[in-house]
Amino acid sequence: PMGKKRFEREVLLAKEEASEGVDAVPTASANAIPIMEPAPPEFDPKVIERGHPLSSLSRLKPLVGSRATKMAFKTEFFGSGAVDTPPRLGDLIEACGFDEAVNVGTSVVYTPGSANLKTATLYNFLDGLLYKSLGAVGNMKIGSKTGEPVIFEFDTLGIYQDDADLAIVTPDFGANHNSPPQALSITFTLDAITTFLLREFNIDMGSQIIPRESMTAQTGFAGFAVGKRNPTGNIIIEMESKATYDFLAKWKASQQVAALIQMNGAAGNNLEIGLNLSYTNIAIEDADGLAVLNIPIALSKVSNAGNDEITLTCK
Repeated sequence: PMGKKRFEREVLLAKEEASEGVDAVPTASANAIPIMEPAPPEFDPKVIERGHPLSSLSRLKPLVGSRATKMAFKTEFFGSGAVDTPPRLGDLIEACGFDEAVNVGTSVVYTPGSANLKTATLYNFLDGLLYKSLGAVGNMKIGSKTGEPVIFEFDTLGIYQDDADLAIVTPDFGANHNSPPQALSITFTLDAITTFLLREFNIDMGSQIIPRESMTAQTGFAGFAVGKRNPTGNIIIEMESKATYDFLAKWKASQQVAALIQMNGAAGNNLEIGLNLSYTNIAIEDADGLAVLNIPIALSKVSNAGNDEITLTCK
C-alpha cells in the first residue's frame, strides 16, 4: 500500500569501511544501532540560483549541484559482553576521528586520532525505504545525568546515494542493549579528589568536518574528512568549601587537571572516560535550593604527541 510511513519503524545500521566510500554492506545481525528517537536523513544540497535577465520578471529554475547526506542520532552506550570485543558503537566512534586499540583479555580503548582515520557506511531503513550514506564521518558528543545511561550523539556527513524501496530489516542489537550501564554507583575522580558529587557531564568533541569537493564525483564530493577538533564540555557538581578545593585558583591559573568517570558496569559492559581538562569558567547555580557549580571545561593534550585529551575504555 502507498503512504503511511511511520517514524517509529526505523532501523539504523553502521559499519566501518575497508576502503573509503565503498559500501561496507552492514547487516542487521552484526551492525544494528538502537537509536533513541526518530532520525530521518537530511540532504545538504548546493542550490545554484540563475539570475539571468529575461523579457519578464520571472526566473529560471535553480539547479541542484553538489549534495551530501546528513545522519544525526543518539544512542545509549552498552558493551559487547566481552572485555576485549569492541562495543556496537565502536565503528561509529572510529568514524568520528578516534583510533581503536584492542588489548586482549583486558579492554578496548579509543583515543583521538590524527592520521589514517576511518570512515563508515550507514544504512537508514525508514519503514520500507532505504537511505545510504557512504564514506561517513562525524562529530561525537557524550553525556549523562544521575541515574541515566551514557548517551552518545553522532552527527555525520557522507556521500549521497539515491534511496530505494526495501523492506525494513529486523535488527539484532547484540548483548547488553537492554542493560546499558547507568550513572549509579559510579566513581568520579577530579584532580585526584574522589569525594565530589557529580550530577551531570557533557562532552562535545567539536570536530571539524571537511568536504572534499571534486568535479569528477557524481555528487560533487569525493568524500569527507575529520579535521581539527576543539573539545569542550561541562561538569555539574555540588559546591564544596574553598578548603576542600579552590576552583577559582585553578581556573585563574589555567591549570590542567585529570578527571576519570568510571561507570562500574559489569565486565564486558563497562565504560571509563578519562579527561585532561581545564576550567574555562566557574558558574554558581541554584539546583532546587542547593548550590552547585556548572563548570565549562576545555579538553587539551598533555603529551608532546597529543591525541590524549580524552580516553574511552570499554572493558
